[in-house]
Amino acid sequence: MVASGEADRALLICGTGLGVAISANKVTGVRAVTAHDSFSVERAILSNDAQVLCLGQRVIGIELARKLVKEWLGYTFDPTSASASKVKVINDYDLANQTVAA
Repeated sequence: MVASGEADRALLICGTGLGVAISANKVTGVRAVTAHDSFSVERAILSNDAQVLCLGQRVIGIELARKLVKEWLGYTFDPTSASASKVKVINDYDLANQTVAA
């Protein structure tokens, strides 16, 4: 849904958050991150324009998860920021290296 533009963001949860991040990043146009602290959540948006937050239910508790999701939803990427050129390079690479599953 994120890759097609039907959703701006997505939240994925598994045991560690790592497996779902790896899987989500296989989808062209998706930038997924695993983050278990406030600073990483902030930088995921402000520096990397990540659209998918992956959390590990075996790694963090429900209250921290709620806090991080609320913070994550409150951030907006600034396309005029110093990080915008880096995000463009990531997007361009992703589009140039698309593969179609057999």
